[in-house]
Parts: sequence; C-alpha cells; structure tokens
Amino acid sequence: MLTREQFFANHSRKYKSLSPSQKNERYAAYVKSMRGRNTTGTSVRQHSSSPTPGLTSPPRQRLRAPPKPLGLSKCSLNYMRALVDPWDLEDEACIPDTISLPSFKFSPICRGTFQVGTQGVGFATIDPWLLAYGTQPCVRATTATYAASTFNPALPDIQSFFGNSVFTHVGDTRDYRVVGCGIRIRYAGNELNRGGRIISYRQPNNGNIPGSALDVFLNNLETVTVPVDREWHSSVFKPARAQDISYQNSSVVLTPEYSQLLLITGATPGTTFEFDAICFFEVVGANLPTLTHSHSDPVGMSVVSTALSTHQPTTTPSDDLSSVISSISSIAETALSFVPGIVNTGARALRAAAPLIKAGAPLALALM
Repeated sequence: MLTREQFFANHSRKYKSLSPSQKNERYAAYVKSMRGRNTTGTSVRQHSSSPTPGLTSPPRQRLRAPPKPLGLSKCSLNYMRALVDPWDLEDEACIPDTISLPSFKFSPICRGTFQVGTQGVGFATIDPWLLAYGTQPCVRATTATYAASTFNPALPDIQSFFGNSVFTHVGDTRDYRVVGCGIRIRYAGNELNRGGRIISYRQPNNGNIPGSALDVFLNNLETVTVPVDREWHSSVFKPARAQDISYQNSSVVLTPEYSQLLLITGATPGTTFEFDAICFFEVVGANLPTLTHSHSDPVGMSVVSTALSTHQPTTTPSDDLSSVISSISSIAETALSFVPGIVNTGARALRAAAPLIKAGAPLALALM
C-alpha cells in the first residue's frame, strides 16, 4: 500500500485541482479499498510459483527416532548407574548376564548416625550382602567411646545397624546377587568442631576388612582421602570376584564380609556423622513377589565394567557417572568399531549426555 505522498505523486495531474479535504477523502477511499483486498484474500501482487534463485528452502528432513546408545540394554544402563551412583537410581537394576533369567529386584536401605571416638577416629563399614536381610546387621559404626587410634571392628564400642529388607535369614533357601551398593557419610556436627579427613576404601577382593593400621588403607591404589566438609563422601561396590556377579545361597550371603569402609581420622572426639547406605539385589527362588526379566547383554556388561573408575570417587557420584559415560563412548568407538552405524551414533549420544548427567538430569531423560 502506498503512502500519502506516494499516492498523490503518482496521480499529480488527476488530483492537482482538488482541495485538501477532497484529497483526504480520495486517499481514505484508496486505503479502504486496499485493506478490503487484503482481507478477502486478493493479493495485490501475484507471486510466481517457481522458487526465487538463491532462496530455495532446504529439503524437508524426515523425523527419526533418537539413536539407541551403543545398543546397550536398559539393564546395562541401570547396571552402570547402580555401580557408580546408586543413590540416583529409582528404577529396577539387574546384571546384564549372558543368560536372561527372571528375578525379583529390590533395593533395601540403611541409614543412621555415628560418632567419632576418643582418639579422633571413627568409621562406618558395610557388608553389601547382609543388606539383603532385615534381620542381620549390615552396617557397623563407632560410638563416642571408641578408644582405638585405627580401624578395629572387633572392639566393643561398635554399634550395629539393620536395613529395611523384608527378607529374613531364618530358613532362607533363595539365591541372591549384588547388582550395586554404596555407603556415604557426611559431617552433621557444628562448624567449630569440623576437622579431620575421610578415607574412602574398598577391600580389593570384596572380602572382610580386618583390623588394620592406617598405612594399609592409604597404600591401596583405589583409596582416596578428602578433608571433612559437609558434602557426602562415598565408597561404592565394584565386582572383583566370580561370586560378585553370580547368585549365592544364604550360607555365602551370611558369611561376614564388611568390605566397604569410610574411615575418619584427626577429627574432634564425639562429633557426629550420618551415613546412608543402599544396595540393589536380584533374587531367585521360591515365594517371591513379581518377577521381571533381566537382559542378556554381555557386550554391555563388558563395556560398563571396563569403563568403571579405578578408584573410589573423589567427587560426587553424578560427576563420576559423567566420566564413566565418556569412557564408555571411547571404549565403544575403539573396541566395538566393527558394529557399523550403531556404535558411532550411540557414542555421540552418550558423549552429548555426559554434561546433562553431570548437571543432575536423569539418565533416561539425558539420553533422549
């Protein structure tokens, strides 16, 4: 539509003798007619149906489903989460074994508080297997009267804690296996008394930790130490033996193996810490609730196991999980490059998901 000046410039001879009021009426009539054309769909200018050179639209992209990450099963992804960050897994977890068997999956927890002893030493240690039973002490921790200057679980000033599993050990004929387990602690006292360090340790063969001097723990290559602060610090389970990924009967489950330890040294005597433990189990046998299928994914199990950190996490488990995801993508691109298409696409998806996992996004959402 022309402006007032353009309209009268185009009709200078025709409307030259008109008065200002008449010119206003003519221009108003022109504006009204042009608006009427636009509202009725009549175009002032006919456009060519052929595309303008240089302004052609790109071809329409077909919508495709998101790539399947490395072809890993849901069981493998949850297995990775259970081993690295069990506190952020709200789904069922299973071991992606070579044979797929239906099992009952459950995740009991155990929580409580403990104190640093008279020598500035305190600890919380867990037997992952015993958390399968609500009738067995799965966590042992110090009281304020603990008088040793090192780790000695045989002393009397130790308190026992029980998990919330519904299973009892009396007459049990079921078979169990640990999918993943973790115990974490954090300082719960006042700020003036905060001090010392935390030693995060796992017995290399997942066996029972005997009473030991501090240098035994510090000389283990998997051990890490951190100053006491108000953050959670953890020790997580890692399979190290054939029995750690196999179903075991109650006699094996009941054999004491307090294999994961968080040891505090140099702290103010009597200060309080809280602990939070969780384990994921699969169980087979009689008189079980609803069974669900596990997945047979030996490739995924191998990739996840290879990508696990070689030491206990020094950062939050979510940060450690993002590192594991990056490692999985690298392992897949090199060791599994014979799988055409799936590996490279899945590796890119996992690498892109790592920052989202680090930021706290759920694994399933980050991989969408």
